[in-house]
Amino acid sequence: MKRLYFIFAILIFISCVDNETPVTSETKEEIVRTSDSVTLSYKIYGSGDTTLLFLHGWAINKSYWDSQVEFFSPAYKIVTVDLAGFGESDTTRRDYQFDRYAKDISELITQLELKNVVLIGHSMSGDIILETAIAYPQHLIGLIGIDNFNIVGKPFTENERKEVEGYFSMFESNYKEAVKIYAETSLFHSSTDSLVKERVKRDMSGASERIALNSFRNIFDYLQEESEKLPLLKLRLNLLNSDAHQTDAAALAKFAGASYKIYPIPATGHYPMIEKSEVFNAILADILNDIAKP
Repeated sequence: MKRLYFIFAILIFISCVDNETPVTSETKEEIVRTSDSVTLSYKIYGSGDTTLLFLHGWAINKSYWDSQVEFFSPAYKIVTVDLAGFGESDTTRRDYQFDRYAKDISELITQLELKNVVLIGHSMSGDIILETAIAYPQHLIGLIGIDNFNIVGKPFTENERKEVEGYFSMFESNYKEAVKIYAETSLFHSSTDSLVKERVKRDMSGASERIALNSFRNIFDYLQEESEKLPLLKLRLNLLNSDAHQTDAAALAKFAGASYKIYPIPATGHYPMIEKSEVFNAILADILNDIAKP
């Protein structure tokens, strides 16, 4: 059970900032249309030579990167996007597979003519940036995962698979209430602010049940593929992970073909960019400096 709770906790992103960063004259909110006619809502901030493209996680939206936008936009071009099915983006797809998400991101980069892109993905979007870097490496110069790839190459046992199916049954029977219980019991640190908790539960329970459940199943499918995908990387995988759960460095050393580096942040839950935004931003700045080195 402990392992299952931990794996579930890898999947979701939240924020303690309750209001979005105000849109200024240097901010654009637009949409792009993908090759399958799905519209994606995005915002652009700043105008640096390097683009930081932030991808949110399951059942939330692009506003969850507000503190990073404020901190980094003076020096970088910042793009935040609502993944298909979430936030203000289109909800008409039947399936929410990671290869399609990766194609979305590639099409966004192409349509916006973004250059020198660093993909930053928290939790679920760690697998999206992985898939994007393998299938569409053009214009990418760096990958940063936020609290993901903690456990790689460890398939579920039969008993664990049965327990996972039990969780899905619980969500399918009463999604709105079950997801609040899951969040409260599995996703927070002892220091997590109550406002953070309430926002997470509100946003997760308010997401489309159909899309949340579909994408949630696809998350577990892709988890089983990570060990096959990681050796295909040509870029180093940088991980800014909470130290509340140990990252399996031995597994990463075995599977991360382009190398990896772990940047721990102390005493946070699954949401270090929110729970300790100042510390998080300082560490993220260090990672970006490392990526920029020849």
